[in-house]
Amino acid sequence: MVFVGVRSGTGPSADTCCDYLNFFTDRPSTHAWADLNPHVVGGILGLSEAARLGQTIFRGLLNS
Repeated sequence: MVFVGVRSGTGPSADTCCDYLNFFTDRPSTHAWADLNPHVVGGILGLSEAARLGQTIFRGLLNS
């Protein structure tokens, strides 16, 4: 499971995205983390969904 957080801002992806991506072994752990971090806005995705999202966002960078 992946918690994909959202933060507005500009700059390199590593600076604006990486602190807001968290991987977990199961859904209850993901929900527990989200409950403890209400300041991080985002959602929970399965690993395959998160991989597709990453490919969509970083496709240009990955193809370089």
